[in-house]
Parts: sequence; C-alpha cells; structure tokens
Amino acid sequence: MIAHLHTLPRVSVETDDYGITRAWRRRLPPSSEIVYPAIEILWAVVPHGALPKQRPGFNAQWTEKHTAKLPL
Repeated sequence: MIAHLHTLPRVSVETDDYGITRAWRRRLPPSSEIVYPAIEILWAVVPHGALPKQRPGFNAQWTEKHTAKLPL
C-alpha cells in the first residue's frame, strides 16, 4: 500500500514517528492561517488492528455541514 501511495499524482508522502504513512493531496495551512471551514485531503496507511475513530452521528453531521442549503 505504501508503494501505491508513492504512485499517486500530486501527493506528498510522509511517515510520522508512530509509523503512520500519509499521502497528502491538500494539507491545512499553519494554524495561524487557517480559515474555517477548512478541508484537508489525505490517504493514510496504519498498522493492522487500528480502531476506527469515527463517533456515532458523524455521517449525519458531515452531511449536514457539507450539503448546500437552498434559500427559501
């Protein structure tokens, strides 16, 4: 999988001190320059057995925040 990440176009591949490899397509600017809402795009390779971090209700919140609202 790590070899595959290196073949993706327009990405920067990095491995952190915990052994997690990420291929960044869009990274957040330094915290002093972030304008919200902010989006980052990446792929990550994690060790086998890593537990999901997604909390209940995430999908509903994500959809609500990222769906265009039509004016009444």
